[in-house]
Amino acid sequence: MKMEIQKINVKPSAISVAIVVAVYSALTAIIGFVFLLFGVEVDVTYDFLVNVSTDDLSMKIFLLAVMPLFAFIVSFLFTSVFACIYNLTSKYTGGISISIKNSN
Repeated sequence: MKMEIQKINVKPSAISVAIVVAVYSALTAIIGFVFLLFGVEVDVTYDFLVNVSTDDLSMKIFLLAVMPLFAFIVSFLFTSVFACIYNLTSKYTGGISISIKNSN
């Protein structure tokens, strides 16, 4: 059976992706906090839209704390833009087609 994705629901898709990215970012931040707690020298750098890096301990803690929120916002925006562009172009390109085989 052949199926086609004609439209992506923007808000639910963007929220789902953003939550996954934020959880991953939060886990990474927790690991960073543990390393800082034990005195391990941690290089805290956020290099996505802009390059943010610091050597100050209080700024490292601040960056680790806000990283999940920033990751959520950026992921939500980028996924929303992608879904909107896909919805506009799928009318002309036919969208993504997948073939599904029934195993019964």
